[in-house]
Amino acid sequence: KKCVEAQEADASHIEVWGTGSASREFLYVDDAAEGILLAAEHYDGDQPVNLGTDEEMPIRELVGTITELVGFTGEVRWDTTKPDGQPRRGVDAHRARERFGFVAGTPFDEGLRLTLDWYLSGEPFYTPPGALSEAVSRAVQPVTGRAPQLSTSGGTSDGRFIADICPQVLEVGPVNATIHKLNECVAVEDLAALSEIYY
Repeated sequence: KKCVEAQEADASHIEVWGTGSASREFLYVDDAAEGILLAAEHYDGDQPVNLGTDEEMPIRELVGTITELVGFTGEVRWDTTKPDGQPRRGVDAHRARERFGFVAGTPFDEGLRLTLDWYLSGEPFYTPPGALSEAVSRAVQPVTGRAPQLSTSGGTSDGRFIADICPQVLEVGPVNATIHKLNECVAVEDLAALSEIYY
């Protein structure tokens, strides 16, 4: 995120904590999901099993890879007054290989590129008033008796993932006090009204 924001702002530098000597292991999410499924299907043991790649990368190398992929050409300033954190973080994944045949298949560079593509596809968006918002108002008001209000204060919208390929994106749903909270819920009658609005 720091590199993306610096690139977009045409910043001259970014600041990174520590010396870059600590190392970390990374596992791409699709590989993790595959490992969990393999374990669920083929492992019934009582010993814990780690999923991993058995490869660690120094933070300094990681930062270099990220800046290159993002296209950030500014200076990387290492703040050595800040801690490096734990010197190493990696797992021993031999049990996963031996017990249910798990081997991570996504190279780090590819996983990072896919992650960056996903992150960039979800940037914030704004749809100004227009034909779509007017059509939504015409559908909502007769059912609810209220005129909908355009707002960007409703939290994170999944519409951000399609905003770059759609000329207008709106998210329409019932108003409720539990949205994005534990045990989110709405009244059944609100769902009935929503169904009428959509159809």
